[in-house]
Amino acid sequence: MKTIIGESLGGLLATEILFTKPSLFNKYIIISPSLWWDEGSLLNHSTTLPENISKPINIYIAVGREGLTPGEKPRVMEDDVKSLADKIRKINNKNIDVRFDFLTEENHATISHQAILNALKVMYIEKK
Repeated sequence: MKTIIGESLGGLLATEILFTKPSLFNKYIIISPSLWWDEGSLLNHSTTLPENISKPINIYIAVGREGLTPGEKPRVMEDDVKSLADKIRKINNKNIDVRFDFLTEENHATISHQAILNALKVMYIEKK
């Protein structure tokens, strides 16, 4: 089993890997990904997971109360991250398990520890 954990720009990287080379990891923990980068290109383009994934992939996506993103056209980070989870959920494949966690008590600076703990519980303890 291989797991990738990415937060902020690392979350953007984990999302990019998920969409382009999903078999590199079995478990993806994506925390507050900077989906605003490049004018939201990962959400705006048709890029998504291929539908023919044959091995189980567990995806945990979390965001806190983060507000507007930087850039010329600010976006609401919580909305972008929810859209990412919804985009993945639309793929009709029983091997893809995606969980979305909105951590209302956390923000971009405080989310990592709680999100990682929640993800590990969901991915390893609940699976037994």
